[in-house]
Amino acid sequence: MLGLLCWSEGRDIRLERAQLLGLPVLRVSFSPGGRWAARRLHRAARLLVRNGVRRVLVPVAFDGWQELNRWGLRGVDPVPLHRAMADRLVLAELERRGVEKERACVALRGEYVDAELARTARLLCPQVRTLIIQVVWGGERLVRELYREFGAVAPPGAQADVAVRFGGEGGPGELVLCGQPELLGLDLEWPGITLPEELERLPLLTVLWQAGRLSLEELRVNTINFS
Repeated sequence: MLGLLCWSEGRDIRLERAQLLGLPVLRVSFSPGGRWAARRLHRAARLLVRNGVRRVLVPVAFDGWQELNRWGLRGVDPVPLHRAMADRLVLAELERRGVEKERACVALRGEYVDAELARTARLLCPQVRTLIIQVVWGGERLVRELYREFGAVAPPGAQADVAVRFGGEGGPGELVLCGQPELLGLDLEWPGITLPEELERLPLLTVLWQAGRLSLEELRVNTINFS
């Protein structure tokens, strides 16, 4: 069961089953202010755990994770959704930088070749000029396969127009899809659907996708031009 923390007025803590965009949740509502705010959060966390909740959606700017973690509660990690959208994030970043994809060189970086990196490579190879695989372990086999199938693999030292990090420490200007994600100003949107403004949006989109309520094809990548 997925938990949902919501702010409300008054001293009472309310626990109820609810629907969030078709997703069943266990919602606990309580006031975040006042001298007893920490105690109310403690009670809310205890209620969720006792009812089998392990993951929680929280309001924007929520700062009570230390208490939730103490009870074994965790948030919804958006990294799996970012990685599933990696090819489209790359293409959007190329567009934002003014680089034609047919002329672009893209680097996929990580500690080893995992399923998401390999999938992204096969999706991007037919669309970009060249691809660089820069991993510590296991990259040789993937490079050979990509070269035989697409012939669009550049040497590891080539200059990349966009680099994507699937593992390890991210560098300046990289799309980082691991640990603490860095999307370089890109954003994901579900067009035509009004999401609750009080909730963190990317975790909500992630859990809807994981539950099959949302497909990748329904998402759009927005680009932000920095001035």
